[in-house]
Amino acid sequence: MPNIENPAVVTGKLLDASGRPLAGIVRFTPDTPMVTVPGTVITAHSVEAPVDAFGVLRVELQGNDAPGILPTGFTYNVTFELYDYGREYHYIAPFSFAIAAGETKDMRNLVPISPNSGNPVTAGPSGPAGPQGPAGPTGATGATGATGPAGPTGPQGAASTVPGPTGPTGPQGPAGPTGPAGADSTVPGPTGPAGATGPAGPKGDKGDTGNTGATGAAGATGATGPAGATGPAGPKGDKGDPGDTGATGATGPAGPTGPQGETGATGATGATGPTGPTGPAGADGADGADGADGVDGHNPITVSATAPSSPANGDIWFDIS
Repeated sequence: MPNIENPAVVTGKLLDASGRPLAGIVRFTPDTPMVTVPGTVITAHSVEAPVDAFGVLRVELQGNDAPGILPTGFTYNVTFELYDYGREYHYIAPFSFAIAAGETKDMRNLVPISPNSGNPVTAGPSGPAGPQGPAGPTGATGATGATGPAGPTGPQGAASTVPGPTGPTGPQGPAGPTGPAGADSTVPGPTGPAGATGPAGPKGDKGDTGNTGATGAAGATGATGPAGATGPAGPKGDKGDPGDTGATGATGPAGPTGPQGETGATGATGATGPTGPTGPAGADGADGADGADGVDGHNPITVSATAPSSPANGDIWFDIS
C-alpha cells in the first residue's frame, strides 16, 4: 500500500487461556484483488503486524471508504500465526471484517462478516475540458550547458590610434662576430702582473774550503742525566769469619700462668714409708657401729688423718702401722 492519509487502525493484545502473552504475526489481506488509490492502481497484498513480547499489536490499514479509493466497501481477511513461549502453536480461525478510514478498532471488537470484494463504480462519460489553470511558479534554474563550438573569426578591425602598453623585454640575442683588429695604440698599456717564479737552475760546483774560524766560548754545563739502570749482581763472596759472641740479653718477663691441667691417672701405690710420729689425739668422735671381729693376733686398721688422706673429699688412706 502507498502512504496512507487518515488510516484505519487496528490494535489488540493477544493472550493464551492462562493470560500469558502470545507471539507471532497477524496478517490483514484485502478481499479484493486490486485497489485503486487516487493516481495509483496497485495489487492488493497482505499487511503483516508483528505481535511484541507483551502480546500487543498495532497496524495501520487503508480504510474502505477513503476519498477516491476504488472499490469501496471491501473487507479485510485476518489470519493468525501465533505461538506461546513454549513454541506451541495456537490456532485462531480466520475471518473477514470491514473498517473505514479514520476508525480505530480493538481486535476484540472486530465483527466477523462475509468477505466482500467491494462495490465497483462505473465511470460516466468524460466532461468538457475545464479552463486552463494559472501558470505555475518558475522552476529552478537548470545546470549550465556545455560550451558550444567557437564561431568563425570576424573581420579585422581598424588600426588603433592609442599606443598599447610596452611589452616585456625579450631575451638577449646571440653575440655578433668579432670585428677587424684596430690600429696600433700609441699609448703604453698598464704593467701586467708579475709572472710566476721559474724553476731552480742546476746545482753549481763546490767552492774552496774557507779558513777555520775562531774557537767559540765554552757552553754551559748540561744538566745531570738520569741515573742508569742497576747492573746485575756480582758473584757471591767467600764466607766471612764468625763474629764475637754478643752479650747475654736481659731476662724477659715471666709469661702468664697456664691453665691447670687435668688430674692425671692415679699412680701405682708406692712402698710404705716409715711410720711417722704419732700425732696428737683427736677429739673423741661419735661411737661407731660395732665392727666385725678382727683377726686374732693383728692390730686394728684405722683411717689416717694426715695427708694425702682426705676423708672429707672421699680420698681415704688407711693407717696400717
